[in-house]
Amino acid sequence: MSQKVNTTGQFSILQMFGAMMTNTLLKTSDICLLVDNKGEILDSTSQTFENVSQWKQKNLRDVLAAESIRKIFSYLDVSSKTLNEKKEPLELNHKFSNEPEFAMSYHAHETTQPNQTLLIGQSLKTVTDIQKQLVETQIRLEREYETYRAFDVRYRVILEASTEALLVIDGTSLKIIDYNDSATLVFARNSENLKGTNFFNYFSEISSDILLELLRVSAEKSTSTNSLKLISNQMVSIYPTLFRSGGDLLILCKVMLEKGKPSAKHDPNPLFREFYQKCADPAIITTEEGNIHLANEQFLKTCNILDIFSIEGRPFEDFLERGAVDKKVLIDTLGSQGIVSSYSTKLRCEHGTNVNVEISASRMRLKAKGFFGFILRTANRGLVSQKSGDTLSDKALENSMKLVGSAPLKDLVSDTSDVVERICIKTALELTGNNRVAAAEMLSLSRQSLYIKLRKYGLLKK
Repeated sequence: MSQKVNTTGQFSILQMFGAMMTNTLLKTSDICLLVDNKGEILDSTSQTFENVSQWKQKNLRDVLAAESIRKIFSYLDVSSKTLNEKKEPLELNHKFSNEPEFAMSYHAHETTQPNQTLLIGQSLKTVTDIQKQLVETQIRLEREYETYRAFDVRYRVILEASTEALLVIDGTSLKIIDYNDSATLVFARNSENLKGTNFFNYFSEISSDILLELLRVSAEKSTSTNSLKLISNQMVSIYPTLFRSGGDLLILCKVMLEKGKPSAKHDPNPLFREFYQKCADPAIITTEEGNIHLANEQFLKTCNILDIFSIEGRPFEDFLERGAVDKKVLIDTLGSQGIVSSYSTKLRCEHGTNVNVEISASRMRLKAKGFFGFILRTANRGLVSQKSGDTLSDKALENSMKLVGSAPLKDLVSDTSDVVERICIKTALELTGNNRVAAAEMLSLSRQSLYIKLRKYGLLKK
């Protein structure tokens, strides 16, 4: 809206700069203010804002928002810094009467009159509107990103919760875009990353074009493909589903291994095959570090384990009652002697049950790698086998019974328990190869307590 130049007052802009300069200022700026160093508005004019002419004879405090008042008076203070040094524009927020607040960017210029400054302002409405749009866009993007993350989390949970092998592949190039852990067990070799590899590369005796056509036809008919042979010689069936995402054609593939076909990743190599398949007792093969490499069906059944995948790589000691102690005795003996004839302990099964077992083991090698094979014979007898010379005979038991009434019960029990305690200590020493530290751990005794008992029973030299 056009605004007539205010010509009243002793120090009007028109009088100071003339008509030509004043018109130029009005056309190139949104607001012109002539102020003194106390903030009094000597003249005000604008062709953009209708009510600016009413600011004349008011103080800047009356037309500025609170946060801008301190800023402008610091700017006008020329006691320590001249205006010529203040070249940076000053951004102020105006608020007058009940009108909406608006932002301006001012440049200050000295005049011919002392203590008077000309403020030439440009409206920041366009910049403010753009900033507002940017903020709104940023907020919208953040909300959309949070929505995306929520969907992604749900997608991941569903994908990983599936026990079946699931892969998302490109419907044109057959490149694998995503997959779950179950798919890794079927397709991955040496824990390789499947993402970005070509789905076709894992199959034999079929071309990529035929594989793609099979997937598309099966998806359209909502059926599975015929049995397909992997390069690992496994046979699989695929249940494909076509869908589009972001304009791309994708295929969700559910891969099912044929029953009765062990995974190639877990297929026993020739050295262990006969041992693995024909052993009637629970049997496992571990690495030299004691981590489970293979386990037969009887071991899985005895320990209530669903499949080999859930225990592969787990320490064997997790399934032994005395844990690290049992493992150390077995591994050390195999390392030094190459064989363990008989070792009694308990097999710790899933769901908290224990089974008495006697373990025999041997050391094997394949392609410069060492392995240990263990056969675990289930036993109904006690944890530790005893030598005949150390058992309580029926005669000794009968003699102990005859003593009832002739001595206090605690004395009778003490005499009998000493015999049992001596047998247990001797057996622990034999099982650990006279390793007193391991024997103490096996018996849950401190080293000092074991030493005292060894001296008590005359076993220090054994």
